[in-house]
Amino acid sequence: MNLDGLLLRRLVFVLGPGGAGKTSLSAALGLLAATRGRRALVLTLDPARRLAESLMISGGERRFSPEELQAQGIPARAPLEAALFDPRRGWGDLLAREVPDLEARRRLLSHPFFGRLSEDLAGSREYAALAEILALHHGGRFDLIILDTPPSAHGLDFLDAAEKVLSVLDHDALDWVMLPVRLARRAGRLPSWTSGYLVRTLARFTGMAFLEELAAFLDLGTLLLPRVRERAAQLRAVLQSADSAFVLVTRPGEGPAAECLDLLSAVTRRARRPEVVIVNRLTPAATIPADAGLDEATRAGVERVLRVLSPIAAREREIVARLSAGLPSGVSLVQVPAIPGEIADLAGLGRLLRELQRRWREAT
Repeated sequence: MNLDGLLLRRLVFVLGPGGAGKTSLSAALGLLAATRGRRALVLTLDPARRLAESLMISGGERRFSPEELQAQGIPARAPLEAALFDPRRGWGDLLAREVPDLEARRRLLSHPFFGRLSEDLAGSREYAALAEILALHHGGRFDLIILDTPPSAHGLDFLDAAEKVLSVLDHDALDWVMLPVRLARRAGRLPSWTSGYLVRTLARFTGMAFLEELAAFLDLGTLLLPRVRERAAQLRAVLQSADSAFVLVTRPGEGPAAECLDLLSAVTRRARRPEVVIVNRLTPAATIPADAGLDEATRAGVERVLRVLSPIAAREREIVARLSAGLPSGVSLVQVPAIPGEIADLAGLGRLLRELQRRWREAT
């Protein structure tokens, strides 16, 4: 897939292992979209806050005007927005859309179980993020939304997020266990259900107060169920839509390469087959030009460094060749060398942008 084709999609999901440079590449893709005149949002789920550091974001989000980007040597024709996803605020926004009753929404937001659901449940932050993306996708404010996911194991959570949240709110076994609690609460006869064997057994491990809180939360959760089911179907459709694209980012190592192939299979089963794999931070195979004009001592020092780097670069080329051979037909492989200096601001992202653009052209 060529770069222009990717940037014409509406949603791009960037996945891969930790330390592969997903966040920097996501930001670079957003900047490239801005140079094409497309209004882009880069949204990161990565709690490491690398996007905040690279783009100097404070307060959770930032907008870059074309003029601001042009001043940093990036020929932008549209603005770029970048944001750090806050799961609790995301769930609050989701409830504002899905639960019109203000009092019911207030009770949900203030319930202690809501904090645990929005922050601790596997897949909950991804579900809220996807629901937010779905709203933005339909809102038409952005031409392109790029989602920077956490490392692979957690990055896959967003593909299963709707089902995981649905299973918590709509779990038949849990509902059956809590039915006596709910009925007793509604009838005002709380002591009556405490004599049941199952409830007494559960209470020994959790406490009666916990069971009462859980019952109250599940009652409130029924308000969400119809919309969660509807959203789950919509999210599945979006993930499988031709408007969406998946980009895998990996490092040049045996472990990350194998993980990349596993991830490709997992994403293909759950959504769409990724169309691009980026091997990032490759060791460049360098030589000293004959006309470099180095004095003897400097040349000797550079040659010592190259003797160390040369076998590393050769080993990485072998790994990339095996990875390439394992990719399905139609999946592009883009090789991006390590960029000198730290990518910690727009200038660094501009260097990465130009290198990514050049290497992508070579690959496709």
